[in-house]
Amino acid sequence: TVSVSTPQIAANDIERGILDLDRFGLIVIDEAPLAVERYAAITVANVAYGKDCAILCLTAGDDDAALERVRENLHLDTWIRIPEEATQIERPPIREQIERIALPEELAAVSAGCYAVLARLRAAIAETGLIDAGTELIATRALKGMREQIARGIKEKRGRIWYEAMTALAAYWKLVTAATYAVTEDYVVGLAELDRLAEDTSVAARRLRVTPEILGARTHLRELIAQGAIHPKQALAASLVREAIDRWKPNPRILVYDRFTKTAPRIATYLATTCDVRVEAIFGQSVMKPERAVELLTAFAHGEFPVLVATQVVRQGIHVPNIHELIEYSMPLNGTEYVQLRGRTGRTNIGHVTMLVIDDALDKRLAFSARARGRKIMAP
Repeated sequence: TVSVSTPQIAANDIERGILDLDRFGLIVIDEAPLAVERYAAITVANVAYGKDCAILCLTAGDDDAALERVRENLHLDTWIRIPEEATQIERPPIREQIERIALPEELAAVSAGCYAVLARLRAAIAETGLIDAGTELIATRALKGMREQIARGIKEKRGRIWYEAMTALAAYWKLVTAATYAVTEDYVVGLAELDRLAEDTSVAARRLRVTPEILGARTHLRELIAQGAIHPKQALAASLVREAIDRWKPNPRILVYDRFTKTAPRIATYLATTCDVRVEAIFGQSVMKPERAVELLTAFAHGEFPVLVATQVVRQGIHVPNIHELIEYSMPLNGTEYVQLRGRTGRTNIGHVTMLVIDDALDKRLAFSARARGRKIMAP
């Protein structure tokens, strides 16, 4: 018996009793690096592990710590590393360009206010010795590890600073999320995230919402929205999409990557209105049914509409041979994602990739770090 499906559909069918893994001797899981948190492939692997069923996972990556978590989550005995010479595949070249976008004055004020608060929160965390006091930004992966270390410090009763660090860490996470939306993605979603702090009853949220800088950031965003201001990244994305449509007539296929479920549909709506073409969005397995995502992806592959905005599905092995251009609205998180995203274009024609980078550390740090690591992975 051979069955091909997405991890989410397989997990759903197992839960409903439709898919019986006793009928299979081998489970193959592609895009294994995703199995580091709540990912449907982990559910499938957990069921397969209790049966007479082998598990084979496929991945490309250079993050040994992440690969070890994947190995544990998917019940793998070991990784087999393929020699680099065996992975050299002749493909059309990819033309990459980086569009750096200046911050408007009002958005720069929002950014400055958020950074001032983030700096104070980092100082509170630095009291524990877990980070250097001069650290500019804490990576998401590092935040998760710190949470465990701080919880251990509290459990071992090392002192009050560890309780304060836990509150600061929670506040940092909430604020860096809101700032990322506001500064690099979308004014409306960014304001909504900051407004949520007013309703959040946690100590961390209460600590944030009374700060003058956060109150000022909310005011700036409200003014921008009231004025009908368009986020500079959205405006540039629309311009690039229009150019790409003209360049690849009569059947253009343009893929726009936005990793956020909250912003992807808004970006799609804006592009459809501004460019006067049909634009669809695939986002969030918890929000959009997998069947609908497959339906839209198939329609895009068949040329029924020219522009697709998508979140993680962009890098999860989709096969649309003739995607002409990829626009990275959101930055790749690491080198592996950088490589996977580029694999969506340049399959049957010269690929075009454009990264839209806001002139702010929230975008620049990710963009250039992922680019450097990705190029290292691809280096012969």
